[in-house]
Amino acid sequence: MRQLRNRRPMPKTIHDLLPLIGEYHQALSPEVRQYLNARGIADAIIDKRKIGQGKFVVKEWITVPIDDANGETVQVVLRRVPNAPETQLRYMNPKESKAALFGADLLQGDPDTIMCCEGVFDALAAASHGICAISGTTGVATFPEEWFEYVLKTPKKRKFIVCFDRDDAGAKGAQTLLFKASQIRSDLELYNIHLPDLGAGKDLTDFFLQCTASDKKDALLSHAQPYTPPTPRDHLLEALSSETNLAIRAPSQGWCGSWGYYVVTVRYEGEFKPYVVTSDKQCFPCEDTEWSQRGYQPDRAALVDRSCRWEQRQLIQFLRNEGEILSLLDVLQYVREVFSRYVDFPDSRCFSVVATWVVMTYFYRLFPAVPYLHLTGLKGSGKTKVLQITALIGFNGELVTSSSSAASITRLVDSSGATLGVDEAEDMWSTRDENTGALQEVLRSGYKKGILVTKCEKKDGDGNHVVVRLDPFSPKAMSGIRGLEDALASRCIEVLMLRTTNRKVANAEIIPSSDDWQNLRAIIYPATLDAMPAIEQAARQFEVVQLMGRDAELWKPLFVVAKVAGATDMYEELLSYALEQNAKRKDGDGDMEIGKILTCLYELLGSMPSAFITVDDIFTRLAAEDEFSFFTDPKERSKRGKWLNSRLKRLALWERQAEVRSIDGEKKRGYVIEMVKLQKASERHGIAFPLESVTSVTEVQVSSP
Repeated sequence: MRQLRNRRPMPKTIHDLLPLIGEYHQALSPEVRQYLNARGIADAIIDKRKIGQGKFVVKEWITVPIDDANGETVQVVLRRVPNAPETQLRYMNPKESKAALFGADLLQGDPDTIMCCEGVFDALAAASHGICAISGTTGVATFPEEWFEYVLKTPKKRKFIVCFDRDDAGAKGAQTLLFKASQIRSDLELYNIHLPDLGAGKDLTDFFLQCTASDKKDALLSHAQPYTPPTPRDHLLEALSSETNLAIRAPSQGWCGSWGYYVVTVRYEGEFKPYVVTSDKQCFPCEDTEWSQRGYQPDRAALVDRSCRWEQRQLIQFLRNEGEILSLLDVLQYVREVFSRYVDFPDSRCFSVVATWVVMTYFYRLFPAVPYLHLTGLKGSGKTKVLQITALIGFNGELVTSSSSAASITRLVDSSGATLGVDEAEDMWSTRDENTGALQEVLRSGYKKGILVTKCEKKDGDGNHVVVRLDPFSPKAMSGIRGLEDALASRCIEVLMLRTTNRKVANAEIIPSSDDWQNLRAIIYPATLDAMPAIEQAARQFEVVQLMGRDAELWKPLFVVAKVAGATDMYEELLSYALEQNAKRKDGDGDMEIGKILTCLYELLGSMPSAFITVDDIFTRLAAEDEFSFFTDPKERSKRGKWLNSRLKRLALWERQAEVRSIDGEKKRGYVIEMVKLQKASERHGIAFPLESVTSVTEVQVSSP
């Protein structure tokens, strides 16, 4: 027991390590010394630099002390020992350590030639061949201006040579450092060494090990080429060209050239961080530098969610290619079966509609538009249950209400691409306040990619303002007893719900904390990520031939998911439901259609008691409305005369075929519309015209028909 009390605690920070440098050097084993010799590091350098061996946070490491300009050890670089497990990091900077310059003490001797290497071990190898070598401890990206102060300023010229690895990162890092040196130290002669082709090797150590020359220092320096800094114009053009090569991507889900991705929250070293997981089983931090290395740039900060939606154990299995990945068809059937346990749709096709819609949320950014889901029915019909399930298993699902802050919802969607479940959605049109108005704006614009919501917000405490652009695009499911306003309803797939008579279904409770939802998401994530390349291709190639306009646009994502999954029965149910919904919508749009025709004619007639209004004028105005946009299709042009004739007869505004008159020497088809008849028709159909006409048609002189 006394031995345990007296045992020295394991070092955990740089401050714990610094007093142990001498002890660790004495503990350097012959095996590790031999390993360092094999890497071209001479015994004299090992002993001079007090390279050692010891434990840090349980694991065994090679320790390389870093001295400041006065020769005092201020940092330690850790390198894993030979034969260490591959899971152990290759290099490590101890906790609470800071970037430091290896070789700062050597610069006080006023050397004629200074070589900056990419890594500490390269610098040690160079020092073994008599070169004054320095290196930052955190790679090519770090060499602050203050480190140049270690290089003495004297009348004589010194050579400052940069020799980084033979790869893209090394070449870019060398150019960046040399340009910085050219701007702040005009007294230095700058050189760059681009290492020759080393076969399997790429760094300075590999050069020394493969070099057969008797004087390896001279052999290396023979590759040094003078550096000529770019002009300010060239430097600017280079920076601009590299910047424009980056494609913007949302930090939620999407497609990048040949791979799809999700951004998920993972637990890494005790912290929650956003990571990118790709369809080709790559994983990297969701940071600007990581994205830019792949030619992309996130356009906003990713949301960090402390409740990790993809269970980490299964995420690791996916990345290691362990275990079975279910097919997209299996996932669709699983999700469909889950809904059947909790709700009872009067139309069984709705199980396929809702299940496919939920799975579609994992691919929504691959489409230009996504349909909203509108659940309608009386109280107790299960609408809220459907929203709960959608939030639990949909992509980044969140359940909100109509009283939720519009600002918080917009930011939630913008940062995570959340699938929203909006309960009691009809209240947004019965309440008139600033919040509901803003929420209406989000819902109307958020069904289509590229429509942004702009906000003017305070930038700082001084009262400065900035325009903020937020992306409301995401799938949304809404529930309510009453219908939605027309513009929003046209963006929805409607699902009618009735109270169930199935006691088992009615009493089935949803427990959000149950592991069942986590396990189901752990099945959905790998299956949908694996299917994303096929979905991306189908999204570009699949054509909806049974529907037109917005109906085709909204149903396409569901059709694509079912087609790619090979869910033939579900696809047929989706198609029949879509065609039936389309027919009902056209029938239900009759009154709305009549109102807009009457309003159109009223505006064209203006203050005149009667006027000849051409077919072209009527359809030019009607085509601006979503409901009539299909008439811009050249294939539909031949049908519009018959369509308009039948409507005008129903309204008792015109009894025969359109007249043909000559206007400005051109034959035009049209109708003589009378204000008296127009007002009577409006009274019969309950249409209230605006107080003043928006546009008037000037009476023209026409020849006799």
